[in-house]
Amino acid sequence: SSDVCSSDLSIQFGRRDPELNAAIRIGHAHLQTSFYTNLRTKQQLGYIVHSSLNFHEKVLGLLFLVQSSVYDPVEISKRAHAWVETAIKELEDLNEEEFEGYRTAVVKELLEEDKTVNESLDTLIFEAVVMKGVFNYRKLVADAAQAITKDRMIEIFKDSFKKRAALSIYLSTEDSEIALPNETIISNETDYKRTTAVF
Repeated sequence: SSDVCSSDLSIQFGRRDPELNAAIRIGHAHLQTSFYTNLRTKQQLGYIVHSSLNFHEKVLGLLFLVQSSVYDPVEISKRAHAWVETAIKELEDLNEEEFEGYRTAVVKELLEEDKTVNESLDTLIFEAVVMKGVFNYRKLVADAAQAITKDRMIEIFKDSFKKRAALSIYLSTEDSEIALPNETIISNETDYKRTTAVF
């Protein structure tokens, strides 16, 4: 549709590491429902409200995406950032039983055997190429998930959400008038990489 606007918020947590990977997975297991409930169900901000793990070769993070035919991308982003400010409190309010439930689900998913030849091939390529020969990476992340405490997970999220090493992308219709976002606009990619603590 020509009336669609979108805001894409990508938050970096840090370089690839089993404990960091485990913390993000466990925290996101809870926060993905909160993000959808708050922005889609309660605020009716957009018809697509989605969050996911945003893992790359060198860096781990989370992606928060909203598409709307009602609100402009700056307003969407403002509300997404406002939700981020409440996310730590939600993690702190988890009781130990809830935390253990999320942890158990994450470990189970990590330890599941590949079901198809294609899945096995993808795993081999990932471990051989991306992980440079670490052929038990999922087991390492599962072990880290078993070992991590709720307090340590929250510490990781606090650090990453406070620093907010994030990239926001705004998409709007050509003829729509929107206010400029209250963020630094990247005009030169080289300068941005040289002066910003990104991975």
